[in-house]
Amino acid sequence: MKKLKNKVFWIIFSLLTTFTFIIFITSTTRTYMERKNSITDTLTKVPMNFEINERNNKNPNFVPSMKTPNQDSRRIYLDFTIYTIVLDEKGNYLETINHTNNDEYDEENVRDIAQNIIKNHKEKIYIGNLYTNKYSYIFTMNNTLVIMDNTETNNFLINQLIINLLIFILCEIIIFIITY
Repeated sequence: MKKLKNKVFWIIFSLLTTFTFIIFITSTTRTYMERKNSITDTLTKVPMNFEINERNNKNPNFVPSMKTPNQDSRRIYLDFTIYTIVLDEKGNYLETINHTNNDEYDEENVRDIAQNIIKNHKEKIYIGNLYTNKYSYIFTMNNTLVIMDNTETNNFLINQLIINLLIFILCEIIIFIITY
């Protein structure tokens, strides 16, 4: 009788564990994909409402003047920190446009990130692994590079993963107790 009880326990425990694990994986994957799609949508729909005046100026010391984004255009960036990097015809860095309401950003750091992306990455759009990659970017057709800081997304996804894992462990304990 004890053997039968153990077999029934392990069968029920295994079935409920499998079901709980599927829910855990589905929830984690869904959250990740929602964030990835949100980043992709934001990067591909970035409003380019700044203008580069005298684009064809031959003066090597020429710095283009920009019309910075207005408050309405910044609404799309509420969840993200985004910078637009203006490039010259050869793809070299010219200027950074800050799209966030936070004026406390390190332009030199953003320039270094942009130059690293320009030098090392050749994809038109890059999202990467949202758990580990700090930046996503897109090269647009009007010689700009749009960089999105994924730090908040990284933190959110890692926190969600930890919460889901704790819920999974709690469910396993409850399943064990009920099944036993």
